Amino acid sequence: MLLTGKVAIVTGGTRNIGAGISKELVSRGASVAMIYQNKATSIAAEAYAKELESLGGGARAVAIQADLADSASPVKIVEETLKGLKVDKIDIVGTFYHD
Repeated sequence: MLLTGKVAIVTGGTRNIGAGISKELVSRGASVAMIYQNKATSIAAEAYAKELESLGGGARAVAIQADLADSASPVKIVEETLKGLKVDKIDIVGTFYHD
């Protein structure tokens, strides 16, 4: 299934199964905003976003730090996704967070 032009938000998207889902979405042409919680992992999250973009195909990837326990986070995630990926809509949302 081709996802070219689609935009996804993947919480937990920089680690474990979420990272695998993010990679699969990008490989199928979707641009992905990967949400991570821990500020200490920002360097790794940003590096993973660059790695995914280097797969080619024109799909974009961004890493966004947000704590889903914070009630302001959903608005932040949507705003930063739209801005970071330079899009005006979101097509797919997936949650793959775990401790």
